[in-house]
Amino acid sequence: SPSMSTMTSTSSSITSSIPESERYDEMPLSINTDMSSIVKVMASPDSGLDIRDRMWLKITIPNAFIGSDVVDWLHTHVEGFN
Repeated sequence: SPSMSTMTSTSSSITSSIPESERYDEMPLSINTDMSSIVKVMASPDSGLDIRDRMWLKITIPNAFIGSDVVDWLHTHVEGFN
C-alpha cells in the first residue's frame, strides 16, 4: 500500500534528520515527547518493534510493521498513552 511505504520512508528521514545532541536515548518517553523523537526510538534496531520486509497480496513491503504491534509498543514505552 502506498501509505505504508510513505510511512516507512518518512520514518527513516525523520530519524536521520534529528541531530545526535537532540536524541532522547536516555529519557523516558511520554505523551509530551515530540512525535519525531518517539518515531526515532521506534525505528532503532533495539526498540523491540518487529520492522522487516513483509508480503501483502504477493507484494513485498519493505521495512513494514504490524499496526497492532505499534499500538502495543506505544502502550508499553510511552507514559500516559491511553
